[in-house]
Amino acid sequence: MVPAVFSVRGLGVALAVLLISSACSTTTVGGSDRRSGTFGGPAGASGPVPAGPSAPTPAGTSPKAPSAQPLSKLAAGAIGVKPSAESLAAETAERAAGLRAFRAQARLTYDGPESKFKSSQMIVVKAPNQVRIDIMGPFGPSYTVASDGSRLTAYDRGEKILYSGDASLDNVTRYTRVALDVPVLASLLRGLPPQADLTRAVVVRSEQGWVLQVPLPGDRRMSIVYAFEHFDPVYVKLSEAIGGRAVEAYFSDFHDVDGVRTPHEVEVVLADGGRANLVYEKIWRGVAISDGAFRIDPAKGVRYVDMDEAG
Repeated sequence: MVPAVFSVRGLGVALAVLLISSACSTTTVGGSDRRSGTFGGPAGASGPVPAGPSAPTPAGTSPKAPSAQPLSKLAAGAIGVKPSAESLAAETAERAAGLRAFRAQARLTYDGPESKFKSSQMIVVKAPNQVRIDIMGPFGPSYTVASDGSRLTAYDRGEKILYSGDASLDNVTRYTRVALDVPVLASLLRGLPPQADLTRAVVVRSEQGWVLQVPLPGDRRMSIVYAFEHFDPVYVKLSEAIGGRAVEAYFSDFHDVDGVRTPHEVEVVLADGGRANLVYEKIWRGVAISDGAFRIDPAKGVRYVDMDEAG
């Protein structure tokens, strides 16, 4: 049985994947202060976003983009021209490279079928599959979940218990209550669509933006909406991702972080209907992060539990 602590703290940790329904604060981005208004979920995005959880409906086509270079480098007159899948991929790859080493201070609100939870968090991501999330208390971290890509560790400092096991989907689901693979989580936390093979991807136009439709293994699919302006990825839908139900992510409140447009608000709608809202108060990119940050060794007096045996 999973300890009760995971039904509350684990839910929060689990997503740092996600955002706040309403807040008003002064935050510092890229070395300057910005005043954030009321966060109202997806509708508050700086670029067009789908009005609801359903994938956008195609609405016609336009001429093809002239090249596969990152779209942000194209002339402003090309914004109304249909981009190629290769151009959208290049745009995403350029942003992903700039956010390869990612550190952030965030506020999380989780609203699930069985519980609600709010927390302050420190999030560290190193692409493609290393993640660390610290839930902060008055005197420092109180709970940590970390993965180096192969192992998953959950450390409850209050209970003095360290859980460790394979970074499998089962363990991530069991110990964070969020059914996402670690590489997918690492992408969404940085405001990026998950990596995928775009060989058979197609681009269509919708009222919300350019939609990149990507077939995935196992008769699954992914839809990514790019805003017409700046080509920001503002929405991702992983259809039939978990038990035949979709997982959706909304990215909004884009600001420049040392030359890279980065969303400061992320919302994930989980397959069980839960919503995780994450607001970034401060983001650092290109920081030096050692691999040791994603491993937690048992300290003296801490009880060790093997996740795989306990499951």
